[in-house]
This record gives sequence, structure tokens and C-alpha cells, in this order.
Amino acid sequence: MARKQTRGKKPRRVRGCYNCSQRRINCDRGTPKCQKCIKKGLECLGLGTRYRFQNAVASRGKLAGRTVPSRNVNGQTYVSQLSDDTTAAQAEAGNNVHNDVRFDGFCRRVLDHIDPQSRFLLQYFSDSVAPAMAPVNVIFNGYRDLILPLTERDEIVRHAVMAAASYHLGLHQAGWNNIAIRHHMAAIQGLGQRRYEQNIDESTLYSRLSTMLLLLIEEMITGQKGRDFRILLRMIKSFVESQGGEERIEWNSQGKFFIQEIRKMNLYSTPLVSEELARCCLANISRKDLWFLHAILESHPEHSPTILKLIRLVRKASGIYIARATNIPQQGIDKLVHGFISETSEFSAISPGGHILIWPFFIVGAECSRADDQDFIVNQLQHLWRQTGFANTLYAIEVLREVWKDRGGIPWTEAMVNKVEVFVM
Repeated sequence: MARKQTRGKKPRRVRGCYNCSQRRINCDRGTPKCQKCIKKGLECLGLGTRYRFQNAVASRGKLAGRTVPSRNVNGQTYVSQLSDDTTAAQAEAGNNVHNDVRFDGFCRRVLDHIDPQSRFLLQYFSDSVAPAMAPVNVIFNGYRDLILPLTERDEIVRHAVMAAASYHLGLHQAGWNNIAIRHHMAAIQGLGQRRYEQNIDESTLYSRLSTMLLLLIEEMITGQKGRDFRILLRMIKSFVESQGGEERIEWNSQGKFFIQEIRKMNLYSTPLVSEELARCCLANISRKDLWFLHAILESHPEHSPTILKLIRLVRKASGIYIARATNIPQQGIDKLVHGFISETSEFSAISPGGHILIWPFFIVGAECSRADDQDFIVNQLQHLWRQTGFANTLYAIEVLREVWKDRGGIPWTEAMVNKVEVFVM
């Protein structure tokens, strides 16, 4: 029975944006962003019904009693009924990998028009792939909150997302690899068909950027040699230039996210592409290059100790690369390596932001000459592999062992350009 009101009928609560609701303050319901989020420096997710993926238990059919993907709409759970195309083993695969991670996936409409297997893969991408691409678990994750909603209206992005999810599952359940290849080829074909479009609207712009980024992430997930990440990076750079450059794209929150990710990938790829380019870029790392970390400092100051340490370690790894590329005395380089290892010795791979250290460990590891330092780097990368499930981490270990074996030849900063065939980030 409803509680009796003593001073008239209580007005119906008007829901605001997600951030204001979480902060328990009145939202001004501004569009596309409310002023309270703007003043606080938060990423406003706007108004409207909020959908999220979670796990539930099937009550009937051959999967009765098993955990399956479900959808939560305004507090009520709806279990997705899996078809015969999605086996119990496939459903369990999504729960056996990174089972301790639960991330929200935002979509604009109910997903009943999408087949069960696709719903499962979209949830898996939200739970296991998107978190590995973000520094820490915060409210906003561009891969989850910007790219996933694009799958609702763009088939090419949906294929690219499902290819990434399937490849990630395929590392543990081989049956997913054929599904991954099918979605990968569909995304490639769709991207090729749009290649010569002249009049590109905002929706098409984000679709093409999303697809190219996801194809690059697929290479990181599989860790397969022969997939030239350099071609994808050049493709992305050429496309951005054709649209008027970075400044023309990053005028809103969506554009900022894509440019931020592109800058990050360009920075991390330089030692793998050109020693000369890396010497220039790593010696002049700007706030823009590391904006994917600095942005969290502004919107989530509670993560400041972790983020500041990550920024410092990325810069230290870059300094060690520059030291080797410019041939400073070995004693000075050894001191830098010792300082990096000392600072990371207590930084657990499963701690918030730990997976951001894959690239720094890879770069610093190439300089390590002592067996105990090399063992430390390998152990850290193995922990990070178990955390993210991205096979490029295992590939990084393989490359480092080759570098350590070939010591005495050309400097590793020069050799790395020819040795590395997979994007390590």
C-alpha cells in the first residue's frame, strides 16, 4: 500500500542524465549535455532509457539453469533466449573469460531485432574487450558507450565489433574463429564499399573511424603475424587528413574520443615503424598524446594516484628508448631501467590501469640485460596477458626473447622496426 501523503500528492520524479542520477542531484535535463555535467567536467551521457547487459539464468530450454546474456531495462531483467546456433559451450565461454568484470553496455533501442548470437557477442565485447582498451573502470568508456551504440544502426560497425569479440573468444574456444573470420571479412568488404564516398556525414565519419580502430584491435587480440598493422595506421591517418585533420573531427565528445585513441596508437606505434620518427615523437610527448590518461584526472580525481603513476611510467619508458637511440652511456641507461623496474615492482597487473603498462614493459624489456630483470618483465607481461586476453602480449614476450638472444648486433631500437609484425600496445 502506498504511503499516505500528508501535504498533497508527491510530484512524479523527472529523471535526469545518468551522471546526475548517480550523484543524486537535480539535473537541468539539457541536451545534448546538461550544464551540471559540463561545469563538473564530466562526460554527459544524455537523457533517455538506459539499457545495460548483465548475466541472468535461463529458466527453460536446453540451457535451463545456465548463465546467459540478459538485458536490464529500467530495473527489470529480460533474459535473452539463445537459439540453437549458440551452444551451451559458447554461452559458457563468455563467462569463463574475465568472469570478474561486469561493464555496462549502452544501446538506444531494445535489441529484440538482433539474433541471440549477435546479442551474446555484443555483451561479450562490452564485458571483456572494451575494458581492456580503457585505462581504468570509470563511468565513460568510449568503446562501450560510443562504438557499441553505433552497432544499432550500422551493420559494418556491428560486424567489426562482433569480429573483435569472436577473435577474443577464439583464443580460448577455437569454434569461434570461423565466426570471427566471417564478421571480419564482412567489415572489410563494407569498409571497402564506402571507400570512395564523397559526401561523408557525421554518422559515416564515426562509422569508418570505428571500423578501422576495431580492425586494429582485432590484430592486437589475435597476435597473428602477417597482418600489417602499419597499413591500418596509414589508412586511419590518410582518412583523418581527408576530413580536414584532427581539429575538424574533435569538435565534440565523440570526435575527441576517436582522435584521442588515434593519437595514442600513433604514439605507441612509432618505435615499431621508424626509429627516426620514434626519437622525435617520444622525445616530445605532449599532454595531447596522453590525453586518454589526463582526461581521467579531470573527470575522476579519485583515480589521480594511479593515473599520475601511469603517466610517469609511460614517460620513463619513452626516456629509456630515447637514451638507447641516442647512445648515452650504458651506466646512465642501466640507472633508468633500474628506476623503472623498482617503481613497477609493486604495481600489480590486476590493479586499476595495470594493462596500460604492456607497452612500457615491452620497451623497457628490450633494454634489460640482467636475467632477473628479464624474468621480471616476462612475468609482468604474462600476468597482463591473463588479465586482458590480448595475444599481442604473448607476442611481445616472443620478440623480447629474440632481442635478448641477438644482443651484440645492431641496437634494438633499430632492429625492432624489422622484427615486430604485430602491434604491441
